[in-house]
Amino acid sequence: MKAVVCSKYGGPDVLQTKVLDKPIPKDDEVLVKIFATSETAAHCSIRKGIPLVGRLLIGLTKPKRPIPGTDLAGEVEAIGKDVTQFKAGNGALQ
Repeated sequence: MKAVVCSKYGGPDVLQTKVLDKPIPKDDEVLVKIFATSETAAHCSIRKGIPLVGRLLIGLTKPKRPIPGTDLAGEVEAIGKDVTQFKAGNGALQ
């Protein structure tokens, strides 16, 4: 799978497109094939690591979660064994 990765704090130049292994959903997780996503002002602040006090939650020296973003539209590709509200092929919006 392709992903935009932010491995350190900084401007837009710290973002890199990488090819990663496709994750396998855990028992209570859903894997979504993303068709569209967005970048908000909040995501930009997180990428820059500001305000500095926010780094206590998101990572002191680099982001704890290197793949940014929370808004998406896509299709459920796989589900964990304990998931009951979704099926593969369902549309997904968050």
